[in-house]
Amino acid sequence: MIFRPALIEKILAGEKTQTRRPGGRANCQYRAGRTYAVQPGRGQRQVARLRVLEVRREKLGDISQEDAGAEGFPGRETFLRYWQRLYGEVDHDQLIWVLRFELVPA
Repeated sequence: MIFRPALIEKILAGEKTQTRRPGGRANCQYRAGRTYAVQPGRGQRQVARLRVLEVRREKLGDISQEDAGAEGFPGRETFLRYWQRLYGEVDHDQLIWVLRFELVPA
């Protein structure tokens, strides 16, 4: 799974335990119970591994304050501004994948 370096720091510090991904496809490519490499970019070496605990689908606008905290952000609006910088728009009705995960000890 590719994350920006600042978010990788939050994963390693235990401050980020969820990630949201655009949900354009009918099935999520990630599966609960499996482990995945954490990478700062495509083709770059892994810096950690995480285990996906839960995969669910929801609307982007349904993110709660608690979920924004699990994303590593101080609040919902901060997360949504970050999403807009990444993906260009915030459509509150957009279906997304929510992945809850834990860091796998080295």
